[in-house]
Amino acid sequence: MFLTLDTNVIIYFLNGDSVVVDKLNLLRDKGASFIISTVTVAEILSYDRLTTTDLEIIKSFLLNFLIISVDLNIAKIAGKIRRSNKIKLGDALIVATAMSQLSPLVTNDQILAKKIKGFVKVFPM
Repeated sequence: MFLTLDTNVIIYFLNGDSVVVDKLNLLRDKGASFIISTVTVAEILSYDRLTTTDLEIIKSFLLNFLIISVDLNIAKIAGKIRRSNKIKLGDALIVATAMSQLSPLVTNDQILAKKIKGFVKVFPM
């Protein structure tokens, strides 16, 4: 089973949120694999208070994921999603990445989950 993780889930994990850490570890132990978008990578690495050590830890951590690059297909899906749901481009690209992989998107963003019904799972699931 593949699950696409939204940026906020990764941030909670990196910050040591015990609910998120425990749930992701449980899902992994049950055979789940995790996908993230290159948009998520950019969002995580754009935090302006990251130290050199933080960057190295995060770059190493990212090796645990299947990272999907935004391509023309994902861009087209994102455009349609953004047009019909009035969400931010980054969110639309992440949702489109999940859809392109036929993988539910796991997020802590309740508003996004309400706008993209049925495909987005609110964490913890």
